[in-house]
Amino acid sequence: MKQLFRNIFLRAFSFLLLFGCFDRSAAQTAGTLAGKVRDVTSNRPLADVLVKISGTPQTTRTNEKGEFEFVGLEAGTYTLILQFPGYGRTIVLDLPVIAGETTYKEIFLQKSPREGEKYYIGGIEVTAERDLLPEKPATTTKITTGEIEHIQASSLGDILELVPGQKFTNPGLEEVKQIR
Repeated sequence: MKQLFRNIFLRAFSFLLLFGCFDRSAAQTAGTLAGKVRDVTSNRPLADVLVKISGTPQTTRTNEKGEFEFVGLEAGTYTLILQFPGYGRTIVLDLPVIAGETTYKEIFLQKSPREGEKYYIGGIEVTAERDLLPEKPATTTKITTGEIEHIQASSLGDILELVPGQKFTNPGLEEVKQIR
C-alpha cells in the first residue's frame, strides 16, 4: 500500500513539475505590445481606432482612453496598421517585442483630408499617396484575334498597323520596317 501511494505521489509530482516547466517556458517566450493613440493637434485620446498587427489576423480597437494591447505575442519585431475615419491609414514599422516584457508605444495620428498612407520609420513620418501613377494606362488599344484574322496578318508589322496613330514606312532592300 505504501508503495502504491509513493508511485502516485511521484507521478503527480513529476506531472506538476513538467506542467510548471511548460507554463514557465510559454511565459518566457511571450511578450505584450501596448500603446495609446492620440490626435497630434489636440493631444486627445482617440477611441475606436482599428489597430492591426501586419501579417497576422490579430486586431483590436482602442478603448475610450485611446489604449490598446496585444498579449501573448512571440518575441520579435512587429508592424502596426492603424485606421480611423478622417485620419487615413497609419503604419508604424519595427516595434520590438521582448519575451516577458511589455513594449509601450504612444502613436499620434493627424487628420488628413485625403486618405493617404503614413509610415513611421523611427521618428520620421513618410506619407504615400496613390495619385502619382494611375492604376491603368490612360490610352490602350486592344487587338483581338478576330481582327488579326480579318486582315490576314503575316507579320507583327501587319498587326501593328491596327494601332491608331502609328506611322509605318515600307522597307526597302536595305531597310527594316520601323514604328514611330
